[in-house]
Amino acid sequence: MSATKIILKVSEEVSATTAVADSSTPANGSTLLVTDFIGQAAFSKNAVVKVVWQYNHASLPEIIIWSTKGSDHMILNETITDCDGVKKIAVVCDNGDTGALVLSGLVNCWERT
Repeated sequence: MSATKIILKVSEEVSATTAVADSSTPANGSTLLVTDFIGQAAFSKNAVVKVVWQYNHASLPEIIIWSTKGSDHMILNETITDCDGVKKIAVVCDNGDTGALVLSGLVNCWERT
């Protein structure tokens, strides 16, 4: 069994009512271990930074693993076993505010094949 580190990161000004993401698609049959998350959302009740499984999938709902509306560093131990080569893991900076905001997110994962 081999392991590959996956680092997902976004740090940029996000336009009003839009989202920016960095995603990765683990290989079919692999296992994904999400180890930690750092999120920096502007001090707006309408902005959120989140870790999402099944991101932007055509027929399955997104699963939010963790999210923050402020500043957060969370050590996670989330194992995902249903990797199929289509489902994506993503860090998403979602600005629901009416003006542009600088948002940042970082997720560390290990993909075991």
